[in-house]
Amino acid sequence: MKNIEIQTTKVKISNNELQIDAYLAKPLENGNYGAVIVFHEIFGVNENIRDITELIAKQGYIAIAPAMYQRIAPGFEFGFSEPDIGFSPQAYQLGLHYYQKDGMFSKLRLFYLNFQSYCHLIMNGCHQQNESI
Repeated sequence: MKNIEIQTTKVKISNNELQIDAYLAKPLENGNYGAVIVFHEIFGVNENIRDITELIAKQGYIAIAPAMYQRIAPGFEFGFSEPDIGFSPQAYQLGLHYYQKDGMFSKLRLFYLNFQSYCHLIMNGCHQQNESI
């Protein structure tokens, strides 16, 4: 198992009029890397999703976790601890509601295309070919 040095940051990816928050992890060294889009479960881009995104980057990939609820619930995030879900069924129900919201996943292709542009234009040297993504 690789353990490449990485850098992480929060970024915004343009999706027409909407700026989607995303957590980005990538190898520190410039180069050509494949990319992985990490989709969160019903609890948003929480600590668990950030850890998974970092783990993927440490294996030699650029990994990004977009906030899929950006349009309907910017900043929504809950963890897996008992205070978050064990004693708060409202958090679970709210996350499930956002997850099931009509049309949310119909925007994935547009995010993918915008992420491609982001990689080519901003992340100097990370991707040279579309098939890397």
